[in-house]
Amino acid sequence: MKSVVTFVIIWCYSWGLCSQELPLIDVYLPDNYQAESQNWAISQADDGTIYCANNLGLLEFDGSRWQLYPTPNHTIMRSVNCIGDKVYSGSYMDFGFWEKDAYGTLQYTSLVAKHLIPIVEDEQFWNIIEVQDWLLFQSLQRIYIYDRRSEKSVVISATGKLTKMFKVDADVYYHVFGQGLFKIENGVGVLIAEDTVLQTDDIIDVIPSENGLQILTNSHGFYYWKEGLLVPDNARNAFLNNRKVYNSMQLTDGGIAVGTIADGVIVFDAQGNVSYKLNTTNGLSNNTVLSLFQDKRDNIWLGLDKGINCIHGDDQMLVYRDVEGQLGTVYATAYFKEHIYLGTNQGLFVKNYKNEHAFHLIEGTQGQVWNLIVLEDELFCAHDRGTMVIKGEQLAYKISVQGTWDIKKVHPNIYIQGNYSGLYVLENQNGRWRVRNKLKGFDKSCRFFEFNGPYEIIVNHEYKGVFSLQTTKDFTEITAVTPFLNLQKGVHSSLITYRDKLLYAYPQGIYTMDIGGVNFQRDTVLSTLYSKDTYESGKLLTNSFDQSIWAFTKNTIVNVKPTDIFKNSLSLREIPYRKTIRKSAVGYENISALGGGNYIMGIDNGYVKFNLLRSSNKNGFSKVSINSIDNYGLNREKRKVKLLGGEEFANRSNNFEFFFNVPFDAGTSELRFQYFLEGHDSSWSPWSSKPRARFENLSYGEYKFRVRASLGGTMSDEEASFDFKIRKPWYLTNVMLATYGLLVLLFSLFMDRVYKNYYRRQRNAELEQQQRDFELLNMSREKELMTMKNNQLKIAVESKGRELASSTMSIVKKNELLSSIKKELEKGAPESIKKVISIIDNNINNQDDWDMFKEAFNNADKDFIKKLKSIHPNLTPNDLRLCAYLRLNLSSKEIAPLLNISPRSVEVKRYRLRKKMELKHDVNLTSYILEL
Repeated sequence: MKSVVTFVIIWCYSWGLCSQELPLIDVYLPDNYQAESQNWAISQADDGTIYCANNLGLLEFDGSRWQLYPTPNHTIMRSVNCIGDKVYSGSYMDFGFWEKDAYGTLQYTSLVAKHLIPIVEDEQFWNIIEVQDWLLFQSLQRIYIYDRRSEKSVVISATGKLTKMFKVDADVYYHVFGQGLFKIENGVGVLIAEDTVLQTDDIIDVIPSENGLQILTNSHGFYYWKEGLLVPDNARNAFLNNRKVYNSMQLTDGGIAVGTIADGVIVFDAQGNVSYKLNTTNGLSNNTVLSLFQDKRDNIWLGLDKGINCIHGDDQMLVYRDVEGQLGTVYATAYFKEHIYLGTNQGLFVKNYKNEHAFHLIEGTQGQVWNLIVLEDELFCAHDRGTMVIKGEQLAYKISVQGTWDIKKVHPNIYIQGNYSGLYVLENQNGRWRVRNKLKGFDKSCRFFEFNGPYEIIVNHEYKGVFSLQTTKDFTEITAVTPFLNLQKGVHSSLITYRDKLLYAYPQGIYTMDIGGVNFQRDTVLSTLYSKDTYESGKLLTNSFDQSIWAFTKNTIVNVKPTDIFKNSLSLREIPYRKTIRKSAVGYENISALGGGNYIMGIDNGYVKFNLLRSSNKNGFSKVSINSIDNYGLNREKRKVKLLGGEEFANRSNNFEFFFNVPFDAGTSELRFQYFLEGHDSSWSPWSSKPRARFENLSYGEYKFRVRASLGGTMSDEEASFDFKIRKPWYLTNVMLATYGLLVLLFSLFMDRVYKNYYRRQRNAELEQQQRDFELLNMSREKELMTMKNNQLKIAVESKGRELASSTMSIVKKNELLSSIKKELEKGAPESIKKVISIIDNNINNQDDWDMFKEAFNNADKDFIKKLKSIHPNLTPNDLRLCAYLRLNLSSKEIAPLLNISPRSVEVKRYRLRKKMELKHDVNLTSYILEL
């Protein structure tokens, strides 16, 4: 990125010249180009790129960006010369060339290593000259003559210190300290001048002239050498006296630039007069000039002991700046009767434009000057302390109304004056102007005011709006104040009268109204002079010299000619003007005509002079080019891209950064770029001064990057372009698309089968469901049947139970009867009765009764006995009989006759049964048996 500290310079000569208008200087410091301070040589390639030999290596400057290529052997680079498409350089123990590869990056080839050229120990190569097909590399010991056709070299050795080598037309000269000046003839050095001065002083340069060769020495200045005679140039040497010269260069206009060791650069014209001198007091970054170079646009480049400076060779724009700060910021300028007046925040300064004297303050004008007005061959100074009338270089008298902005003519003897607190009437009495009265009824500041008819004044207040003031015929009072509701207030807005129209300019555009009209309308043509993006000041100036309008934007000054100005076309001239150069007080821009197409505009502490009639031959510019391209993917390092175009990139490497420029110095203009990525953008990007463009996360497809440049409103004739393609991601390649198609087909077949199987299973499931429903229905019916059968069985069981109970009771009653009979019979006990008793006993203990009961009980309560025996296998048949009776929920008293025992014995049996069953104390025996 171009990082420039722009200086505009003025200089006072120590021998008597007091002031001067000088060209611009761009200063590049080590922090800008990211290398060391010293720069030993400068050259320019065919495309306009500047190359500098720096302590760290080769510096490349494309007009916006600096790029450092370190010296391959990590030594100081002493010389550089661009020849064809190669950049030749010389350093410690090596010389060779740099050439751009397909990526736009310089690659170095050592001629010493390639051709095994034997060199002297500790040689450093300070100079490179091209003569036809030969290249000459000069060290302090020898000159190596390299034939580019045969790639062979010859050496010219010196017996002393070979201080420098010079090319004069097609001849080559060199100087050997202590011997004199040599000329190379047929590959051999021939001594041609051995004057004592040339033996004892270093020769800095040899320059052709009509009077023979001009020889510039380190300490003794200029000499002419012709026909064996060495004649000093006393005029120039008087100025160079006590100055050490380090280098020089003949300029394209015949002048000579001389670089000194401690006093900057001195430029002589073709006649030997001093054009200007530059040093640290007026703009240079350092006073030691190590190298000089004039580029294709006549800019003079200085390689300094600290930094690189560029002196603009375009004399279309010159600058006068007070580096000592005595002037202050210029708010107003005027050229009146061969004098230039500068109204500043420190007072009114004047100088006669016909001589070189410096500006001086007009006594009595100290303080803030707001405006300079010429009316009826008189110069008025609108001052913070009131109005002042200026005669020549002196203050004539004051008109004491504090805070004057502007003065307008009403009649030859009546002027209206705008002040901080309203409008005042000035009247001329006996050749002197005085305040007659204030216009009552309006007390706002009136910096901008114009007449709309004889008794209506339009006032613009940038913070309150635009007002129409109706006055009395004698200008004593404001009778009506009406705001223009359709006009918005605007910072740095202005109001002027131009060709029977009122013009109001503010950020939204320019509005016009015919004199005598009642309302403003937006002028669609004039409003194109600036946009919201370029608007900085609405200040408009009328130029009585050529009846034109001046307007100001961020980067240009626009001069609108009267031709067709209020029709659908404009005759305008844009003056490119970088804001860093202008540095004027915004809203207080001022321009004054000097005549001959020359104008001056006040800046922060001086003025800029420019010419509208003389077009600069530096306005054209080189072809815009793409310097380098970076490509990278997410979380991947950047890599350079070949500039040939047509390359394909992986889908994940879809981020690009393009670097482009027009390789030359832009001077007062601002170089701007516009780019368009076809396949991504729908239109060109906005104009920007940044020489790069970045695109991230581009989708696959074909793209074409296009870039064009604009300089001072002039579009580049050609565009630079780069075609490239981003491959589809692997999952969108043709193979994968075919795979996807096959997969879709297979998936369709699969889904078809799945659906068929699904519907088949669904149909089968429905059939199965129907079958299950049918079975459930059958089961339900069977269950009902079973329930009915169970109910029937239950009824039968209950019937059997009742029968069993009845049978049991019958047995009980039978046994009771038999027992009763037995007891009665035992009372007697004859033998015959004993037989009866025996029969009764047999009937009471008849096993058949038990078996019958058991069968009936099992039928009523199936498998109870089996279940009981499985749980309690130690139970005896009598125990099982007791359990069966308990199952019938019979009491001990009812059980006793069945067992033919007493109820007491039944209780004993019950107790024994509990123990056999191992029942807990709290468990009821009958309940336990019933729950089984």
